[in-house]
Amino acid sequence: MKTTRSTLLILFLCTLAIGLVVLLGARLDRATEEEIVAYFSQRQLLLAEQSVAGIQAIFNEAQRDLLHIKGGGGPVCLANTLAAGSEEEIAACREVTEQGFCGYLHSHPIYTQLRYIDAGGQEIVVLDSDGEAVRVVPQDELRSQAEREFFIAAMQLDEGQTYASPLEPALGHGGVGTGMLTVHLSTPIFDSQGRRAGIIVINLLTDEIRAHVARLTIEEGVDAWVLDETGVEIINVTRPEWDGSDIYEYCRQTGDETLIALTEDMMAGKMGTGIYLWPEDESGPPANMLMAYAPIHLAEGRFWSLGISSPYENILTAHRQTRQTLLFLGGGIIVIILAGAATTIRSGYKRATAEEQARRAEELESLREISLALTAQLELDELLRDIMERGCRLLGVEAGGIYLVDEARGDLELFVSYGYGQDYKGTRLAPGEGLSGRVLQSGAPLVVDDYNRWEGRAPDWEAEPMTAALGVPLKRGDQVIGVLNFSAIRRDRSFDEHDLWLAALFASQATVAIENARLLQDTRAHARELAVLNELGQALTTRLDVEQVLDEAHRGASRLMDTANFYIVLDHPDKNEITFALDVINGEIQESYVTRPARQGLAEYIIRSRAPLLIKEHLPQRLEELGIEMLGRPALSWVGAPLIVGERVLGMMSAVQSDETSPAYSEHDRDLLLAVANHTAIALQNAYLFEETERRATQLTLINDIAKQIAAVLDLDSLLERTARLIQKNFGYHHVALFTLDRERDEVVMRTRAGEFDHLFPPSHRLKMGQGMVGWAARHGQGLLVNDVDAEPRYVNLYPDVLPTRSELSAPITVGGEVWGILDIQSPHLNAFDEGDVMVMETLTAQIAIAIENARLYEAVRQELVERKQADESLARHNRELALLNHASQAFGSTLDLEQVLSAVLEEARRLLDVTACSIWLVEPGSEELVCRHSIGSQSDAVQGWRLAPGEGLAGWVAQSGESLIVPDAQADERYFKGVDQRTGLSLRSILSVPLRAEQKVPGVLQVLDTTIDSFDAANVTLI
Repeated sequence: MKTTRSTLLILFLCTLAIGLVVLLGARLDRATEEEIVAYFSQRQLLLAEQSVAGIQAIFNEAQRDLLHIKGGGGPVCLANTLAAGSEEEIAACREVTEQGFCGYLHSHPIYTQLRYIDAGGQEIVVLDSDGEAVRVVPQDELRSQAEREFFIAAMQLDEGQTYASPLEPALGHGGVGTGMLTVHLSTPIFDSQGRRAGIIVINLLTDEIRAHVARLTIEEGVDAWVLDETGVEIINVTRPEWDGSDIYEYCRQTGDETLIALTEDMMAGKMGTGIYLWPEDESGPPANMLMAYAPIHLAEGRFWSLGISSPYENILTAHRQTRQTLLFLGGGIIVIILAGAATTIRSGYKRATAEEQARRAEELESLREISLALTAQLELDELLRDIMERGCRLLGVEAGGIYLVDEARGDLELFVSYGYGQDYKGTRLAPGEGLSGRVLQSGAPLVVDDYNRWEGRAPDWEAEPMTAALGVPLKRGDQVIGVLNFSAIRRDRSFDEHDLWLAALFASQATVAIENARLLQDTRAHARELAVLNELGQALTTRLDVEQVLDEAHRGASRLMDTANFYIVLDHPDKNEITFALDVINGEIQESYVTRPARQGLAEYIIRSRAPLLIKEHLPQRLEELGIEMLGRPALSWVGAPLIVGERVLGMMSAVQSDETSPAYSEHDRDLLLAVANHTAIALQNAYLFEETERRATQLTLINDIAKQIAAVLDLDSLLERTARLIQKNFGYHHVALFTLDRERDEVVMRTRAGEFDHLFPPSHRLKMGQGMVGWAARHGQGLLVNDVDAEPRYVNLYPDVLPTRSELSAPITVGGEVWGILDIQSPHLNAFDEGDVMVMETLTAQIAIAIENARLYEAVRQELVERKQADESLARHNRELALLNHASQAFGSTLDLEQVLSAVLEEARRLLDVTACSIWLVEPGSEELVCRHSIGSQSDAVQGWRLAPGEGLAGWVAQSGESLIVPDAQADERYFKGVDQRTGLSLRSILSVPLRAEQKVPGVLQVLDTTIDSFDAANVTLI
């Protein structure tokens, strides 16, 4: 009986113990399951946030690239020329834009297309990429209603804002139908007046985003998907057949309120966790799923949501397997012992779990607070300091630093030094150097437990008493943008896996905050740069002087980049020369211009290639690769851009970095310089046009003045001489000559010349028709311009030893449809003349032809008047002569008194010829002497009765020879008897002597005398 009772008691106690074990196990199981679910919920939320940070970095970088592209020289140039620019200017800006777009598509495979759409919806520039090749797409109007709505929404944004489209098939990468999807990001672009000039659109390929989701699925063993704000599932790696499905509509059809609420939270851009019913496969029953979700911000007002989930039962599988094992191993007293032990273990496990959960919750809460605080901080310098302080507190260390990658140099620069014995800010590490350098090189975290003894420590940090150090990368996608460095100082400290996990989560949060701050900083910098470019464009439009344009361009460039060493070169292709029109050395503008023959330097390379060039480092080696001569000042870094308007290259501008303390120039500097160059080129072209207009106006004024002055000259020789001197003086030509044609000798004759070569030509310079440029122009009646006479076979130099001609321009002077002469200008310089000089010469020859025609008409009229006057005078004289003869005949017939007859004849002769005196000499028979029988006029009494020996004087010579004699100047004739002057007191000069004839004899001589030279001619002889 006792045994039975004891057995029953033992059985009862065992049953009771087993029951207690089961009861306690069930309670323990429920508590443990709740703790496990809570832990995994928080873990999944952190996984979602971490994955979202990587995806968010892709969109942040795309937005930054979009703003950078918009600020490039091509889009800015297009924005300012589309409204009012010429076709040539628009084409030049389009070419620069295509070059910039092409470079971006080559260097960023994630982008499939870049477009510039103007304010009217016209695609101005479109480039597609397939990852390797880039092609220019023919321009078109917007092709669909969705694109037009996208365009309208983007055009309404403010400066610096971006707009994102829904997910669409890729247009690049082989076109629609490849299965690839893109998101279109766009931002508006404004012209220099602040008007909306269109939008820039970049197509972002979603493959990298899908890769992030796939990596999360594979590494963590969870289902992951991306939902847009309309409830459409756009990415599902586990079940790709769900891509494009309207999940929100499906959830509404299920009627599950929990599922609908979770989906609506995701569509609203919220963050959280939850449990919902969902079939694990298509044919299976619904099962509880544990999920977490976090938003991805694409652009203004548009976001996606990343969700991850795991089957509820899978999370508890390990726990339940352990529980079953413990139940099967229990039994009897062992069960009681195990139950007691389980109770003890439960208490310890619960305390440890509670402590671990509390610590994890505290860490997660700290991370959440840090994330919120960092997200709100947008000033980069303050943000970096805040990141370092919060990170050190989170990991419980005394010191740390933030290195950021210098993309131009490829190394690390310390931006924050926190908690160390001295400030190490500015310290640089090469890839692989020190702890942070190795993290940069590997892209993975690195822990060093005893830094002071670590062989890889950097020399700059040897003075710091660091014990343990941890470095984690700041990663944007797969790219390391910096390194977080945490250090323990003077105490034993080691970093475990949990520290690594916590530091990695913190680094993800810090990366997002840094990228956001950089995006804001870039946006502000971009806005400032756009403002500077707009101000520069407005300032340049008011400058119409070349020197003022260059000075303004230098001031504008100086506001955007380092221009301590800077120059602008102007190209003179007709002379094969370049001019350093603005040269800045160490901040000082050089006063004098330098012009030199074009060679193989950097300036000439930019002008010939018509493209910008950036050389960041190793300048000599790069120049050798490009076949460029090393000319001028040495440089460490160099950037240059061409000055292009339409198809014409006006020159180039360049900035030179020669100081090792200055940062090397970057692609952004190249784009800024190109934008400045585009503005400058347009202003320079306007200045050239203004100067040309002014020069033409001045030339026309000078031509008009010359025309007025030569129009008053009616003597041809005077006209030609004055014309040559006026042209040389007013236009500053070295040599001006006027030739006329001698058609009888088939020659051209230099009639007059002026200028530097005046004394080099002989007085009787002649050329055969067709000889030399002048002869060729005369033969063909065409102008001829040669700016290098050595290369012109038609050029002939008859005086090569004295005539240094290098350029010559010959223009025909056409009068009455025939070549009358040649206007020729010469210079001792190559390429001395241009089309402007041709225009001047053609205009001048037309004016000269008019003046010559006027002179010829005047000469013809004058000659006609002279001839008419001579005819009138001849007629009057003839009438007088007839009257004289008639009067003489009457006198001869009316009286036989010889004295009266002689007196009447002499008086009529003197009056008719208007002379000083007349006399008649008769030969005295016997003595043969001449006796002055009768004389009238001045001093007639003095010679009356005067005798001359035979042959004496002019009268004696005529009496003996029987010939009439005209003596133009008696004083110069040795036959003249000087005694006449002495006797009369007259200085007789002209004397006409005519013999009196009767029956073959000369009985006397009639003389007519005058005190002026050359008074008589043959007509007078006939009359007398």
